[in-house]
Amino acid sequence: MRKFKALESLRFFAAISVALLHIFGIYGKGNLIPYSFILSVDFFFVLSGFVITYKESKNKNSLDYTKEFVYGRVIRLLIPYMLIILFYYLFFNKFFLKRHITLLQGFIELFLLQIMGLNINNIANLSILDTGLVAWAVGLELYIGNFYFPFVHYIKKKSKVLLFLLCTIIFIVSLSIITHNSDRFLDVHYQEWHGIPLGIFRILVSYSIGTISALIYNKIKEIKLIYNENLVYSGLELIICLILFRYYGKIDYYRENEYLFPVIAGLMIIVFAQEKGILSNILKKIYYLGSLSYSIYLLHPIYIGIFKYFNMELDIYLIIIYLVCIMLGSFLFYINIEKFIIKFKYDIKNKY
Repeated sequence: MRKFKALESLRFFAAISVALLHIFGIYGKGNLIPYSFILSVDFFFVLSGFVITYKESKNKNSLDYTKEFVYGRVIRLLIPYMLIILFYYLFFNKFFLKRHITLLQGFIELFLLQIMGLNINNIANLSILDTGLVAWAVGLELYIGNFYFPFVHYIKKKSKVLLFLLCTIIFIVSLSIITHNSDRFLDVHYQEWHGIPLGIFRILVSYSIGTISALIYNKIKEIKLIYNENLVYSGLELIICLILFRYYGKIDYYRENEYLFPVIAGLMIIVFAQEKGILSNILKKIYYLGSLSYSIYLLHPIYIGIFKYFNMELDIYLIIIYLVCIMLGSFLFYINIEKFIIKFKYDIKNKY
């Protein structure tokens, strides 16, 4: 199965964007950069929907696929997060913050249950390794993904047309629920609708677009363009970038446009996955940075917490130090820990 190198590079830049928005936001200077950086999380969701749907094995029955997928997902997402949470509470919190948590709160944080409706006593906003900063998205990927993708695999084996229609319905219904109940546009997490966190509908919006994008991508592969493909895709890549800058690149951008971002992200993924344009060919050369994206996402709140604890002022020098720290820390975490977790995941996967 092919590796989407250009998309791996985009994953890296998306992780950096989230890290930058968080440090500006926590320092109370979020008005200095476009808030649209937070939509990078939705790009992650759409990309997951695309890649997992595209790479699903057609030969496995649904039960075997589900077991393999769930085991792999727990190992890949939950174990790295647990290790960082344990480090946070056994070292960082013990010697610096000294925040007391109950046994129940610790259990909820350790197993990413806040976003599944267990945000008891607003636990998501209590720690600097904030479950509100990172765990809500990881929890959604883990728990919602473990139900969504086996469902996609089952329907896809029956009918791709039916899958397309069902995902379209999921997208419309989920987006409708968000638009009617959110006071933060697409940036919803723990806010609830009839007891259900709106973040669940947020990921369903993006997952459904990712699945639809994978189905469209497969169809496009069968089409032979008469014109120069490199020229066509270079033009499409530039157009997509112009759209992103035009509608999401300003500090005071029109926030209702956030609702359409998953669709634009899906189009972007379809185009850049071809890897035939100028920009995608440049991105391919640094694809290895994509392997650091999950580590960056998990680790960056710790550095923000350290900077805040020592009352370090946010300026250009601190931003440079911050970026160097998250790059170096993520690299060390990846080669010493995450890489072996990934290997363990595939060792388990090969048993099925």
